[in-house]
Amino acid sequence: MREGTDMFTLPSLHKARLSRKMEEEMKSHRKFVFVLLALLVLAFSLATDSQPASADAGGLQTNKLDPALLAAIRANPNGVFRVIVRAVASDSKHLSKHSNDDRTRGLEERVKNSHGMNVHGLPLIGGAAAKLPAAAIAVLSRDPFVSDIVLDRHMQGMGNPAAALQSIYAQLVRAPDVWAQGNTGQGVGVAVVDSGVLPVDDLQLPNSRLVATVDIVSGGTTPSDPGGHGTHVAGIVGGNGTATAGAWKGIAPSANIINVRVIDGNGNTNLSTVVRGIQWVVANRRAYNIKVMNLSLGGASTQSYRTDPLDSAVEMAWASGIFVVVAAGNSGPLPTTIASPGNDPFVVTVGALDDNGTLTTLDDTIAPFSSHGPNLDTNRTSLHPVGASCRPARPAVFWIPCSRIASPTCSISGCRARPWQRRSWRARLP
Repeated sequence: MREGTDMFTLPSLHKARLSRKMEEEMKSHRKFVFVLLALLVLAFSLATDSQPASADAGGLQTNKLDPALLAAIRANPNGVFRVIVRAVASDSKHLSKHSNDDRTRGLEERVKNSHGMNVHGLPLIGGAAAKLPAAAIAVLSRDPFVSDIVLDRHMQGMGNPAAALQSIYAQLVRAPDVWAQGNTGQGVGVAVVDSGVLPVDDLQLPNSRLVATVDIVSGGTTPSDPGGHGTHVAGIVGGNGTATAGAWKGIAPSANIINVRVIDGNGNTNLSTVVRGIQWVVANRRAYNIKVMNLSLGGASTQSYRTDPLDSAVEMAWASGIFVVVAAGNSGPLPTTIASPGNDPFVVTVGALDDNGTLTTLDDTIAPFSSHGPNLDTNRTSLHPVGASCRPARPAVFWIPCSRIASPTCSISGCRARPWQRRSWRARLP
């Protein structure tokens, strides 16, 4: 019986094995076909991507130009334009400062050879700023070494002097409670990238905490602030109340201020000047223990934060370990009004909250001038601390209430400066 059973089951086993073998071969065949199709799709995609974009009638490779620059050139084909040109990124996975510098030097040579004027290297973002005729921009747009070309757009400081109620921002953020613990931001550097900072009593007495000055606008070394905006910002960040017998203090009254002037006497600047200021901050962050950078400025952008040069600059600052605080803007109350670089998800973007001069939050409202998200490609909102009106630092006893976005932005910078007195923090890219 056992032999009969064995003789009966052997052919069945053979058939089962044969069936499994055929099934495995069919699976292997299907896998081969799938891989082949995937490779064909990839090859087609690479071939398509490698083909250069066609140039328009003016010789411009339009996919490399931001919309604002393209519109300006088409409106004035014989014009000269202030632009920022960026080089293509290196294929290396281990980019270094030296490789970025080499890219920038090579790009600067190309720009100069294309009749570029007033050329400035921007190694922080792998670019160069210059004035170029439209014909030269067309030539550079077709250069495979060039990644993109953008308009060196106009920007301005956020916040104008205005009569308003005195703010009680320090009490609302509970700054006195933190001061009582001895945490006042001592030794921490806060870079104020603005219109300049004057050596006022609140920053000079009893010992100077205005530890460094760089003037990107004029190239000078003497602190100046024709408009007063930057001094206002610095006072809210780190004023110690000397000029008012302690009545009005900044959020981090022992922090060091690094004065980076990028805004002229009329409150105006441009994209490349701000990038150069940020570049200086990143390069000197260790020398002055810069942990916070305040940017109470901004400008409209037609680009995504993924390609905007200013967004690239603030992201590089963030990646180097600097906490970046940026003004949302004064273009509210409508949505999609946040200025660049406040549209970047790697920075803290600050709007304004009107506290109506009281400690209760029941009567708080978002200031009508405060800009709102969402943005072009992010559902960006902004932090709204108190600050529709607060006291700035001014020379001698000349005090005026100042309002708008600059005030809440620098109050957040001051808040961020205090913890570094006792612990370290370093940003990491996700």
